[in-house]
Amino acid sequence: MFASFLLILNLVLMLLCFIVIRKNFSQNKYTENMKQEVEQMIADIQFRTEACVTVLEDKIDTANKAVKAAENRLELINKELAKKESEVVVIDKLMTQNSKKVKKDKEKKEETIKIYSDNPLAYRSLFNDQVLQMHKEGISSSEISKMTGIPMGEVDLIISLNANKTNENETSNIF
Repeated sequence: MFASFLLILNLVLMLLCFIVIRKNFSQNKYTENMKQEVEQMIADIQFRTEACVTVLEDKIDTANKAVKAAENRLELINKELAKKESEVVVIDKLMTQNSKKVKKDKEKKEETIKIYSDNPLAYRSLFNDQVLQMHKEGISSSEISKMTGIPMGEVDLIISLNANKTNENETSNIF
């Protein structure tokens, strides 16, 4: 009897083990476990992807801000360069005008009185004309005196006499 009891017990345990093993290691259970693992992996991938996308969006925003700042700086630099270029043009223009004026003044200083007559009145007339011409060109009395060798008082006298003649001519033309 004890042997039959052990035999029945062995058969029941074997049947129980078979059912448990079949339940735990069946194709349905294996498929279900695989589905759960795949769903878990997909959820994990989605979570990490969303985190990466968020980080990338933040980096893109930062890069866009840096590009805007760089564009603003370039715009300011271009404005400053334009100002500098216009300043250079103005300075070049002024330097050209100044150099022309300096050359003109130098030429005037280098001019000498050329006299082609032995008549002293011709000398005086040439001096007067030259003094008046220089005065009309805006050269000061002291400069005229230096350039012609005529005393400054005489230069002032020639200029004032010419001014008086001009005033007399204007008043006589009026009447």
